Amino acid sequence: MIIRREKLIKKEYSPTLPLVTNDIRKYTFKDVIGSGTFGKVYKATHRYYNFAIKKFNYRKSALHVTTVREILNLMKMKNKSNRIISLVEVVITNDCVYAVFPLMSKTLDTIKFRNIKHVQMLFKQIVEGVRDIHRERIIHRDLKPSNILVDKHEKEIKIIDLGMSRNISGCMSGMVTTLIYRAPELLIDSTTGYKTYGFGVDVWSIGIIFITMLIGKPLFDKPTEIEQLTFLKVSIKEKFKETFNFIKDETIFDLLENMLKWDRLERFTIEEIAEHEFFKKEYSYEDFLPKHF
Repeated sequence: MIIRREKLIKKEYSPTLPLVTNDIRKYTFKDVIGSGTFGKVYKATHRYYNFAIKKFNYRKSALHVTTVREILNLMKMKNKSNRIISLVEVVITNDCVYAVFPLMSKTLDTIKFRNIKHVQMLFKQIVEGVRDIHRERIIHRDLKPSNILVDKHEKEIKIIDLGMSRNISGCMSGMVTTLIYRAPELLIDSTTGYKTYGFGVDVWSIGIIFITMLIGKPLFDKPTEIEQLTFLKVSIKEKFKETFNFIKDETIFDLLENMLKWDRLERFTIEEIAEHEFFKKEYSYEDFLPKHF
């Protein structure tokens, strides 16, 4: 699905929003730091500040619906959460649409966690960000470590890439979320294009992210949807116990089990996760995690 450029400018955006401009020349573009089907992400500077600029290409004078959703949902979240990347401005030209963000140096998948306290600190922020998104009735649908930025001191996170996000509705596409982080309800009967699901798909994703923070890799990584679904249905409990027998912390086990319930209706909500005992415990920097294997 594509959206005409004129509709994006005249209807989706209010002229009263100072966030939308048409001057991209004030930025000096540097290196390409990312790319995708949408276009490219550039490091750029303006005055003495560094930015990441996401360049969306038109397709025959139109924008893909995921581009529109990302920009609109980022605008909706602006000033409502300090855990979501802040949209500095949107620049609309005759050729492209640019989304301008503060530049952050790392992603979560580059961090080597050595103690539980560090995991607790950053995972709490992830939960807060997802909670803020869900409170606006938005599902992210593509939560994974590479979509979570971390500052250079490894003390603060920002959730990014809302291209797959959308307001919750009765029937939505099931072809969302990177396979490793995809909830069972998205894998069942994957030949069906549209499914009924809810915020639980994000909860499942952050459950898998929590595991990667604890052990340095996902608990499982099957190459196909059928293999992934079979593993989740048959072997996940055994693999879970085998992998985590070195962590003698029932609080962590309880949180993981409730985030990774097979039945989406039994899975914790993000509000329940935010109130979990794990975030209230006083861990020290001496509570080391075993070396990643």
